[in-house]
Amino acid sequence: MPKIIIDPTSRILYASFYIEGLYQVFGKKNVTFSTKYFSDLKRKKEEFAFEHYFAFVVINSNKMTKYIVDFCDPNDINSTAYDWCDYYAKINLELNQNVNFQEKIISIPPSFGIKIWNHPETIYNCISNLIKCKAGLIIPIKRFLRDYLEQLKRPKLAEYRATKYPKNSTEKTPYIYMIASLWQDSDSMSRTNLLRKKFIEACKSNDCEFEGGFFTSKDTLIPQGFKNILFYKSYSAKEYVAKTILSKIVFNTPSVHKCHGWKLGEFLALGKPIISTPISNKLPEELIHAKHIHIATTDDELNAGVELLLTNDNYCNYLSENVRQYYDNYASPIAVIKYIINYKFEIK
Repeated sequence: MPKIIIDPTSRILYASFYIEGLYQVFGKKNVTFSTKYFSDLKRKKEEFAFEHYFAFVVINSNKMTKYIVDFCDPNDINSTAYDWCDYYAKINLELNQNVNFQEKIISIPPSFGIKIWNHPETIYNCISNLIKCKAGLIIPIKRFLRDYLEQLKRPKLAEYRATKYPKNSTEKTPYIYMIASLWQDSDSMSRTNLLRKKFIEACKSNDCEFEGGFFTSKDTLIPQGFKNILFYKSYSAKEYVAKTILSKIVFNTPSVHKCHGWKLGEFLALGKPIISTPISNKLPEELIHAKHIHIATTDDELNAGVELLLTNDNYCNYLSENVRQYYDNYASPIAVIKYIINYKFEIK
C-alpha cells in the first residue's frame, strides 16, 4: 500500500476534507505528517501560503509523487507551489481560464472543513505537528493552534449525510434556512450580498417559514435595505448543518472573488435542492440546470425558481437525488482524492 506524507505546516481546517479522503483511500495508518519531503517547498517566504494550499506526497514502489491542493478563493496559481509539485489541484479556476499550457493543473470541486479527529487525536496531532514544524512554522503559533481547535468544532462528514426529513414534510408551511456573512468589500456589497438579499425577499414573498439572514457586528456599516434581515449572534457549525438539513431548498451564489464557497460543497454533501445564480468557476463535471441544480440568471427567474421549488415536491426530490449522486461521484473526499491521484499507480 502506498504511503502518504502530509506537510505538518498545513492549514488543518481547510485540509481536513482531503485528509479524510486520504484516510478513506489509503487507510489511516498509511497517512502521516513529516517535514522530510518538503524542505524544498519554500512556504515560509510567503505567509499567505498557509491560506493558499497544502502539500502531500505519495510514495509507492520507491517512487515519490508530489501534490498541491489549492483551496484559495482567488483563481491565481501559486508559482512556488506549482514549481515544486508534480500535480496541482485547485478549486477555483475561472471558466474561461486557459490552463492547457499548465499540464499539472487539475480542476477540483469545492470542499469544506470537517471534524476528522477526536479531542485526544487533535491535541496529539497539534503538538506533534508543531514540534515537527520547528522553525519552519509560517504563521504565529496562536493561529496555528486555533486552526486545530476550529477543526474540532466542525461537524463530522457523516453528519452531512444524516437522513432527516425537512420540517415541511410534516408541516403545511415549508421551512427555509439561510445564513451568510455580510461582506464589506465593494464587489460583495454589489453582488454577493445583494443576490442573497434577493433570495431572502423571494422566500418571504412566498408562503414559507424563513429563518436566517446576514450575520454581522453591531458596529458594522449597514447598507440600505439590509437592516431587517440581520442577526448578531452566530450559529455554531453543527447548528448550521442541522438547520440546513431541515430546509426545503438552499441558495448558492459565487462568493468572495467569485469563488466556490464552502456552502456549495456542503449543499452537495447534504443532497439539497439547490437554486443558484450562474456558477463562475470550473468544476470537474458540470452541474446541469434542471438535473443537479436550478440556475436563475435574472431576478424574475430567481423568484420563479423559488416558487417552483417550494410548490413542486417531485422536482425537489429529482434535484436532490441527482445532486447526491453528483457528490458521491465527483465531490466527496474519496472521489476527489481518487480524481487527484488519477490512478497513476495501482492501489492495492
